[in-house]
Amino acid sequence: MVSSMKRVWGILLSAALCLGILSGCNKPADPSSSTMEELSSTASTEDSGVVYDKGDMDETTTPVLKIRVNETYWKYVDLTEYLGQDNAWIRTDIDMKYLTQGINQIALNSNTYSYGNKTEKSLDIYYSLCSGDAFDTFISEDVMNTWDVLSDRYANITLELQNAAGEWETISYNSLITQDDSVVVGTFVPSDTIFNVCRNLTVESLEGYTAARVAVNLHVGSDLMQEPEPEAPDEEDPGDPLDDVAPVLKVKLNNTIWARLDLTNYAGKDDVWVTVPLNFEKMKAGNNRITVDSNVYNTADFSSHSVDLYFTSSIKGDSAVSSDGMVYWEPISDRVCNIALELRDRETGEWIRPEEETFGTDTHTVIGTFNGGDYQTTYNMRRTFFVDSLDQYDDVRAAIHLHVGKNVAEKEDVQEPDVPSPLDTTVPVLKLNVNGSAYERVDLTPVLGQENTWVTVPVDFAKLRTGLNRIIVDSNVDNVSNFSDNSLDLYFTDSTKGDSAVSTDGMVNWMDIDNRVCNISLELRNASSGNWEKVTKEEFNTFEHTVIGQFSANAWMEQYNMRRSFQIDSLEGYNEARVLVNLHVGSDLKLK
Repeated sequence: MVSSMKRVWGILLSAALCLGILSGCNKPADPSSSTMEELSSTASTEDSGVVYDKGDMDETTTPVLKIRVNETYWKYVDLTEYLGQDNAWIRTDIDMKYLTQGINQIALNSNTYSYGNKTEKSLDIYYSLCSGDAFDTFISEDVMNTWDVLSDRYANITLELQNAAGEWETISYNSLITQDDSVVVGTFVPSDTIFNVCRNLTVESLEGYTAARVAVNLHVGSDLMQEPEPEAPDEEDPGDPLDDVAPVLKVKLNNTIWARLDLTNYAGKDDVWVTVPLNFEKMKAGNNRITVDSNVYNTADFSSHSVDLYFTSSIKGDSAVSSDGMVYWEPISDRVCNIALELRDRETGEWIRPEEETFGTDTHTVIGTFNGGDYQTTYNMRRTFFVDSLDQYDDVRAAIHLHVGKNVAEKEDVQEPDVPSPLDTTVPVLKLNVNGSAYERVDLTPVLGQENTWVTVPVDFAKLRTGLNRIIVDSNVDNVSNFSDNSLDLYFTDSTKGDSAVSTDGMVNWMDIDNRVCNISLELRNASSGNWEKVTKEEFNTFEHTVIGQFSANAWMEQYNMRRSFQIDSLEGYNEARVLVNLHVGSDLKLK
C-alpha cells in the first residue's frame, strides 16, 4: 500500500524536488575474517559481520549517537555530557581496522526521540549547503535499506586521521563548514520515521596513520529520551451548514473538530496566505498537529477548479500526506507543507510564529477530493509543530499558503434522467441540457450540409437560476471523421474567458478550456418588451471546431461533450429562455 501511495503522490506533486537522483551509498568491501578476530575487549559481535562497540552503556536510559563505519563497525557515543548544546562537535575514536583505502562510509543513527527540529527534544545533524555538486551525502528513512543522495549539501561529518607526528588531519571535501540546515538523527516523532544520515569520504592512503576518529556536528537537545504518547483519536465532527453552500477550507488542530474558512472571497487568487482561528484550549506543550481538508471537488490539479496547498523544499520531515481518508499518513521527506502555526502573545497582542522560516512555492497538491479520471482520491496534508511552553500565549491560529481556483465555488449539477425520444433513432439530433435538466432535442435534418450555422434550442426557463448556469451539448451522431460530411462540429472563438470545458469520458470529468470559448449563446426574453437579450454580449468567430457526440474515426471510440457556463445576476423581468449553438452540420450524418 505504501508503494502505490507514493506513486500517486509523486504524480500529483508537480515540480517535485529530485533529492533521490542517485540511490545508495557506495558499499565498501567487508573486512577480512582475520580482522574480525582482533576486536577490542569492549566490542561484541551480535550479527554476522557486524561489530558493536557499546562500552557499558544502557540504551534504554542513555541517549546515544551511533556511528557506523563501512557497514560493519558500530561505535556508540554517550550524549549525556553534550545535552543542551548547540553546534557541538562530537569526536570519538574508531578502530582503524575498519577503514579502507578508497571510499569509507560513515553512517549515523540514534536511540533518541526528536519532537521537532532543533528543539530541546531533538538531536540534529548540521549540513553545509553547496551549489549542487555534493554527491557524497545521503539520507535514509527506511532503517538504512535504501539511501537518497542530497546533492546540494554536505553532512557535517568528517574523518580525522593521526599522522606519525601526532597531528590530526581532516578528511572532508567541503573547505568551508557551516550550519546552513539540519535534520534529526534517530526517531522523528511527528512522522514516526527513523532518519539516518551517512557520508562517503575517500582516503587516498592509510599508510603512515596511527589512529582515527570521527567528528560530527550536532544540535543536542536537553531532553532526548521521552518516548511518544499514543495518538489520541479524533473528536467526532458534527458538520457545518457552510459545507453545503460554499467552498470551504477545513483545518484541524490536533484531534479536535474541524475549523472552517469560507473560500468564496479568495476565489481566483494564487500564492495567497489565509488565516484560520483555532481553539487555543486544544493546544499543548510539545507537539501540535495542523491538518487540512476541503469540500472542494478538484477536477484538475492547480486549475480554476482546485484549491491547492503549496510546499517548500526542505528535509525537516515534519509534514505528511494521506490519500486514504487519514487512516494512513505517509511522511514527506523532501518538502514541508506551507502551513505556519501562529500564537498570540498575551502581553503584547502580537502574533508570533514559534519557528520563523522562509516559504517558497516549489510544488503544490490539491486539498480534498481529486477526481483524476479513472480514480478518485482524497488528499489531506498535515504538519507538526513543537512548542516548548504555552505560558506567554492566549490564542492560536493557522496560516496556510494556497492557490484558490476562480471556479472553486462551482458544484457539479446532478443530471436528471434522460427521457429517450423517437428522434434519437431516426434523425440526427442536437441534444442540449441546462443545469443538469433532461435533454432538449433539435432535429438537424433541415440544416444538413450547412457550415457556420446557428441552431436555436428552446429551453425550460424554470431550470435557470441566479448565479452560474451550465449548458451542455451532445448528439446521437456517429462522427466517423472530423469536420467532414460525416460529422457534427461545434465552433469555438479564441478567448481566455475560461468559461468553457470539454469532456471525453461521458461527462464524468470536465477539462477547462483556457484558450477558446464554445460558440454557445444564452438569450432571455424580456417580459415587457418581448425582445431577446443576450446574457453575454460578445463577437464570435470560427477559430476552432470539435465534433459533438461519438467520435469513431480511430482505433478507440471517444465521446465529446462541451459545456459553457453563464453568470446570471438576476432573472427578474424575464419569462423565456433559448440557446443558440454555432455548428458545422455534415451532409451525411450517421447515427450511433
